[in-house]
Amino acid sequence: MTSLLLDERIDRLQAQRAAQWLEILRAGRSRDAAAFAAWCRESPVHIREFLEATWLHHELTWLNASQSDVDALLREAVGDVARLPHCAPVSDDNGAGLERGSRRTFAVAACAALAVMGLGWLGWQHYSGRDFSTQVGEQRTVQLADASIVKLNTDSQIKVDFASDERKVELRRGEAIFKVAQDRSRPFRVHTRAAVVLAVGTQFNVYDRPEGTDVTVLEGRVRIAARSGPLPSAEKTAWQELAAGEQAMVTFDGNIRRAAHPDVKRVEAWSKRRLKFERAPLEAIAAEFNRYNITQLRITGIPPGTRFYRGIFDADDPEALAELLRREPELQVQRRHGEIVIQLR
Repeated sequence: MTSLLLDERIDRLQAQRAAQWLEILRAGRSRDAAAFAAWCRESPVHIREFLEATWLHHELTWLNASQSDVDALLREAVGDVARLPHCAPVSDDNGAGLERGSRRTFAVAACAALAVMGLGWLGWQHYSGRDFSTQVGEQRTVQLADASIVKLNTDSQIKVDFASDERKVELRRGEAIFKVAQDRSRPFRVHTRAAVVLAVGTQFNVYDRPEGTDVTVLEGRVRIAARSGPLPSAEKTAWQELAAGEQAMVTFDGNIRRAAHPDVKRVEAWSKRRLKFERAPLEAIAAEFNRYNITQLRITGIPPGTRFYRGIFDADDPEALAELLRREPELQVQRRHGEIVIQLR
């Protein structure tokens, strides 16, 4: 566990540094461009953390520069990036455009609106179609036409249907974080196989599980309903409401079970490609790892609900779990034909 705690500490330091770069670039000093480019080249993790910081703090509102400067600085920083076609100019508080020249260094920060092709699991895209999906091991962030932001976890798919009077997103499979832009005239609803989630100016996570839908509120509030019966009307009394830090499971038979101990940190972990488990059964841990990796974990001969573990793992490293399990005297862990097989001795 010591190494896992160290990893968490390193993640926090990297996130803090990314946030510092947002403030440094705000000053618009030309000498900071080279330093930022060097920092980007040090590790793909730095780019990831900068994307996260920009997304969380809505810093894209102050980006403005000539596209030639954007391209030149990013080619210097990272060779495998591709800019997106959407990059609207912004204005200051008085409505006037930001001054070019002194603000030109802000162009570097535009990598927060780019698809980092070398990091296929972490792309930022401006939504332009009706369907969006990720493959196994891939994560992506997409900005919808209303400025709402959706971050899709591995092996997930959404279908977006915006109309003049409503905003509807269908989570067909997988998991996603929704950061919803306010629009009182058009309610924002997320539909899954088991539930409907109505946003109330908020940020929340929706996970379509085999047994139902998990809803976790990160900020603000949501209203939830089951899809097994008639959907409630828009009145507040017809929905069950969840506040920040609360979590509930909506089952396929229409039950809504509020979590006594919400696991908000699990959601925060997956957004950084970490898997967090608190006394989770081995079969559930294996299933989570299998969502992210081509190399699958297969459990054989171990009765469900008999072995429990806790810890924080890199989602892309099933070998880390295998190595931990190899220390168990009752277990045998072997690699066979692209699988990691876990069984009793």
